[in-house]
Amino acid sequence: MKGYAGIFVLLFLIDRKFKPVFITCALVAGLTFISLFLFKGSLSHQLDVIRSNWVQLQEHFYDQDLTHWDFHASPILDFLVVFHVKITKEILSLYTLCAIAALIIICVVLFFLETILWKKFAALAVASLILPQISIDYHMLRIYLPLYLFVNDKDYRPHQKMDLIYTLIFGLLLIPKNYFSIAGYSAAHWLETGLLLLLLSLIISENISIGWKGLKKRNGN
Repeated sequence: MKGYAGIFVLLFLIDRKFKPVFITCALVAGLTFISLFLFKGSLSHQLDVIRSNWVQLQEHFYDQDLTHWDFHASPILDFLVVFHVKITKEILSLYTLCAIAALIIICVVLFFLETILWKKFAALAVASLILPQISIDYHMLRIYLPLYLFVNDKDYRPHQKMDLIYTLIFGLLLIPKNYFSIAGYSAAHWLETGLLLLLLSLIISENISIGWKGLKKRNGN
């Protein structure tokens, strides 16, 4: 089961809506176990199969030349690909810890500072695309939800001058970018990562700037 899209459940926690979180988790768990009961064999056997597949996926990274993996969205793994670095268990474990720490920081910023819905969706969508070890091209479909909310956002925004920049980023994310190669890989492989990081950086930096100004204002009073 692919749980990356479950990152959007964090929006309920950020908005302090705990009941939907419980209902969502209960439904996912219930449907998962019901599905497992339909297969041949016991429930414990099916869980062992899931665990075994996960272990095999992890081991597939170890000591592999990833130059033939043209679908990493993680900027760190992208960087390692260029230099033909072998992925060891230690490197992957360190990367996982860094990814979890980055997600926690993003959630903290959204929890305490962000009030605009589309930016919350956009930040979590970007996190779900660049933080996992693997991100396939079709995962970019998650960008359509924050784009829809952005286009239909009627609330007043104090930084409307940034709307043009956000529009350009969304537009560049949607258009094809496979016209040339960079370091032996499709340009989309690098440009999409850069655009996603730029979108996330703008959202986070705006919130930090607003929070810092509010803090100075309170201290001044």
